[in-house]
Amino acid sequence: MVRFKGGVVNSMYANLEELMQNRVFYNFAEINKIPRCNSHEQKISNYLFKWAKSHDLDAIQDEVLNVIIKKPATFGYENKPAVIIQAHMDMVCDKVGSSSHNFATDPILLKLEGDKLSSAVATTLGADNGIGVAMGLALLEADDIPHPPLEVIFTVEEETTMKGALHLDSSNLSGKYLINLDHSVDNEVLAGGCGGIAAKMHIPLVWRKVPMGLNGFSLCINGLTGGHSGEDIHRGRGNANILLARLLYAFNEKFHFWLADLKGGSQRAALPRESEAIILVAKEDIPALQKITSDLYACFKRELQAIEPNLKVTLEPVNTVYEQVFDDNMLNKILSAYLFLPNGIQNMNGTLDQTVESSNNFIVETDKDKLIFTNEIRGSFVSTKYFILDKIKILAKLLDGTVTAFDEYPEWPYNPCSILRELATKVYKEEFGEELKTVVVHAGIEVGALLSKMPYLDAISIGPNCYNFHSPNEYVSVSSTCKIWNFLQAILKNIPD
Repeated sequence: MVRFKGGVVNSMYANLEELMQNRVFYNFAEINKIPRCNSHEQKISNYLFKWAKSHDLDAIQDEVLNVIIKKPATFGYENKPAVIIQAHMDMVCDKVGSSSHNFATDPILLKLEGDKLSSAVATTLGADNGIGVAMGLALLEADDIPHPPLEVIFTVEEETTMKGALHLDSSNLSGKYLINLDHSVDNEVLAGGCGGIAAKMHIPLVWRKVPMGLNGFSLCINGLTGGHSGEDIHRGRGNANILLARLLYAFNEKFHFWLADLKGGSQRAALPRESEAIILVAKEDIPALQKITSDLYACFKRELQAIEPNLKVTLEPVNTVYEQVFDDNMLNKILSAYLFLPNGIQNMNGTLDQTVESSNNFIVETDKDKLIFTNEIRGSFVSTKYFILDKIKILAKLLDGTVTAFDEYPEWPYNPCSILRELATKVYKEEFGEELKTVVVHAGIEVGALLSKMPYLDAISIGPNCYNFHSPNEYVSVSSTCKIWNFLQAILKNIPD
């Protein structure tokens, strides 16, 4: 049992047996018995649909495996507008190397250590977003919680494509308010997220034979922190591609060199932690190469000393014999691409302090006949998102390249006049004696996809304190989950007409 008084939360669950008396955690344990890795949601979708039927609730299972469950209003709330409750049923499945867990067949058992609930089998927990699903089920089965008509949506493939939310048939829904249960900080209300689109810029490569008498070197940047290219974009972390570009430009100012290979970053949604260039130079230019590398390395260390203590810049001879290098005319094109591609924060939100409005992040790889710059473009408005894409297209045209856009998802613009957010803020203060923070994240949220179909919805996102998502170290706070469960009930009890 958990009690709230003056914002203080006291956890009183001594063991898992006691914890299972709480219907949220009981339902969470039940769905954790069912395999539900992203893109493999058939079993969990079937379970949720059958669960609804067993509770005599109206339910729809659509073609992509989303499940919609409806519950009539309780007495006195019949004339209130319907509220949509939404969470995603899929999870990221990861485990430690020594784990024998089979995600296709094995249940995820739970481990309780004080206030910390985690996996007992060295895997991801699935609190993202199983806790949200469990709260939805607890609402649907309860007979003692006042609420307006409820439309509970459980979506699929949130962790990759947002397929479920993007393919949802909104004609089955009548709700005015939307409460998404996929946030992970209990003293915040999420009120917006960005949209995004990926874009590959292809620069055709022209190769030539390696001139005689050149010496090969591997120039590497590594040791950087990296992080999410949206949510961490404002933290001032080092970008391996940009540091590499600065080095290449400095070399080009002092001596002639050739490039045999370029690569940097691993995923477009992650800040580049590592980058590498294979450089060939004449013997007489080696001292300048070494000095410039050393000098700029010292500059980078000073610039990033508080943020990137593990930054390394290495210049090592290579024994590999390269038969061809990029044509001389390619170097200026490559440097132009690195230096003029939109990178990092492009605009800040003028309404919310310290909130990023638009950004771009790119990774680099060398293919046989082209250099590929893969971009992750984010923007809170479709117009700013496409403005960045247009910049990339113009740059590509100047460099005789092409651009292909793909994997677009819609934004969730901040609504300065949200009745639901105002209600949540008021209720939170009354329940817990503290102020609720309003935040907008620079990342994609399913709410954006749902609003693209139902733009009239007034939406928020809430959720308990969860940590280390998408890793075997994932855990959720028990007391925080109980806090949000009480918070959700209080919001529903006070829904306006």
